[in-house]
Formats: sequence, C-alpha cells, structure tokens
Amino acid sequence: MKLIRTGIAAVVVVVVGLASVSANAQSPEAMCAKLLPAAKLQAVAGAGFEAADARMEKSGELGCAWMRRGAGGFATVSVQYYDRKTIAREDGKGVSDELYENIITPHEQTSKAKREPIAGVGKRAALVPADPQRLVAIQRDDGILRIVMNNLTKAQAIGIAKSVAAP
Repeated sequence: MKLIRTGIAAVVVVVVGLASVSANAQSPEAMCAKLLPAAKLQAVAGAGFEAADARMEKSGELGCAWMRRGAGGFATVSVQYYDRKTIAREDGKGVSDELYENIITPHEQTSKAKREPIAGVGKRAALVPADPQRLVAIQRDDGILRIVMNNLTKAQAIGIAKSVAAP
C-alpha cells in the first residue's frame, strides 16, 4: 500500500533496482564460458568440444561440462568450482585445504596413482594421472576447482588446468 501512495517515482526506483540486480547475476552458462572459454578449451584439447552442461547447485557449486564426439574422438571435461563463500564454515573461516585434500586423496587411493604437482597453477594444483580418466584439483585464492577429464593426454589435462588457473 505504501508503494502505491508514494507514486510512480517509487515504482520506477524499484524496477530499476531489480533490473540492475538481474543484469549483474550471470547464468551458469555464462559463468562456465568465463571459467573455461571455448577458444582455450579447443586450443588445448582439440576441436569439436561442445558445452554439455552448466548448472549452479543449491550448495553454490558451479558445474560445467564439455563433450567431444566424432572427429577428434570421444572426450569429456567436467569442472566443479567451489567459491570461498560456498566452502566457508559457519564461523566464516574457509576450509579450502580440507576440500582440496578431500578431492585429490580419494582419487589417489582409487587409481593407485600418486598426485603430481602442477607448478605455477593457482596456490597449488595437482594431477592424478589415471587413464583414461584424469583428475586435477586446483586451489585458488577465490576457491577450489575439481576437473575430471576423460580420454585426454596428460599434457592436455595440464593445459586445461593452466587455462582455469586464474580467477
């Protein structure tokens, strides 16, 4: 009722305010394209990759997936991104170190392969070189990335890690 009494100017302010909030909110597709641009993916892993999935989970996890079929052979790249807010505890302190270890350690145990550090990527990064699936975990200042790749070489997996290393 108060909005109606204050007139059209108040309504305009509310509408403009909502428009600016929605303009700043990015879709999962746009966030995934920014995280790993198609040109970088193609340059590192070859042509033919198409976006297969882009979603934002209720937990705050961003999930992005790309797939290639046909000419270059079947291959997939799946990236999960957890920002600092998503991985913060109730006391406001982050748990990035714990999440990083919880991502990489089970893959080491399952694949019986040891992690291989990737120099110059984020705060720290490592590759678990199982075949045909490779896992990379990256700890950045703004969060944690978990990347699972199928049917890509070790060099391609490291190239993708370097492509998403900077926020």
